Amino acid sequence: MTLLVPYLILGSRGRMLNIGWLSLFGLSLILIGTAGLIWCIWQFFAEGRGTLAPVDPPKELVINGLYQIVRNPMYVSVLSILIGESLFFASTGILIEAAIFFAATHLFTVFYEEPYLKHQFGPIYENYQHTVGRWLPRLQAKRQAYDTFGSIGIYLLDEYLSPEECAALRDKITQYRREHGDVLVERDGGERPLKYSVIDGVKIKEHLPDVTGLYERVNELVNRISSLKLVPLENEQVSCNINIMGAGNTYRWHYDRNAVTAILYLNDIEGGETECYANYRISLGNARFSKFQRILDKALQPETIRKIFGRHRVVAPKAGRLLVMRGDRCLHSVRPVTGDEERINLIMSYDLPGTKFSVDERLDGYLYGHENADGSDPNYV
Repeated sequence: MTLLVPYLILGSRGRMLNIGWLSLFGLSLILIGTAGLIWCIWQFFAEGRGTLAPVDPPKELVINGLYQIVRNPMYVSVLSILIGESLFFASTGILIEAAIFFAATHLFTVFYEEPYLKHQFGPIYENYQHTVGRWLPRLQAKRQAYDTFGSIGIYLLDEYLSPEECAALRDKITQYRREHGDVLVERDGGERPLKYSVIDGVKIKEHLPDVTGLYERVNELVNRISSLKLVPLENEQVSCNINIMGAGNTYRWHYDRNAVTAILYLNDIEGGETECYANYRISLGNARFSKFQRILDKALQPETIRKIFGRHRVVAPKAGRLLVMRGDRCLHSVRPVTGDEERINLIMSYDLPGTKFSVDERLDGYLYGHENADGSDPNYV
């Protein structure tokens, strides 16, 4: 589109006009359009978990980066390249190609792509469609309502459960621990070592059906606020667990393996705040469990770098408070519990249907038992 067709057009012209400064302006449009196109392709791979190929389209709605400015930045980038080429080469033929391309993509977008995305992603896309322009940026006043989970990466809801409901769950957890105990996990190293007790999802499913029901209920909320159609993880051990942290316990900086994590706090305590940098990770998409991702994560972890580039958020434990975040993109940690009361919360994990993780086998025993990890997982930096 931007190479072959212009080449064929120019090859048939015979001569080109030198129009001075317009050529330089055209060159700048070519460079800007090329950079935008590369950025959009990268977002499809890293954020959307897909490609440009129809057989492997993005599985998630991409609404960050250039997609926060206009809904179709990839088409705008191609149009910029074509207009730039028409100016640089003084070619009326390429300008006509640009007009035909715009007309064709406009019709395709209006009559196929937008109805398809509305069907695929529902109200989230409708809100996005209403607040972000198709081809041109909208005024800030018209965009103030655009404040979605996808663009922010974090969602906080107080009083998701009442104090009485939290107390009832704590009583059942206490009774389970008396009868069955829990697993104490201690992993030294780093500014905040791993130290907590855990009841994993297999035991929850067998002994604590109220928690299982809550896990399914939160799934409905997660799908309403996100642009995703998520389900509980197939790995039951990891899918939903109860995390208990005593005085001095911490949880080190990490990213989760799954797309979305919901934390439901069951009591008010001193300390034990969840510290977050939402949408902080530069994700390598399907290669996010590679050593290259781990190197990149480590480079962005130092506190000085976080303060410069991250959006810092601290969430204090409060009975009934629900924190939902993009777990695989949100760098998060738990500060030390400073009071005498234990910090008790539910950790609920969700991802796309059929998603499996290459790190499951060696990571599960490390986080939910006493096994040593064979190597290190890049999610835990």
